Amino acid sequence: RDVPNSFDWRNYGAVTPVKDQGSVGTCWAFSAVQNVEGQWFMKSKALAELSVEQIVDCDDMQ
Repeated sequence: RDVPNSFDWRNYGAVTPVKDQGSVGTCWAFSAVQNVEGQWFMKSKALAELSVEQIVDCDDMQ
């Protein structure tokens, strides 16, 4: 199977805008949410922008 020289999910509308976590140490939440957004797109072909803040607000360690 041929593999393209380049591939960009942005060309398929599969990526939400870049988000800025600032200096609060929530990279784990950003990566988890963006992974779920990508999986959702792969399954439904619809882009959903999910809330990182909702997950972080439930983290009593932050």
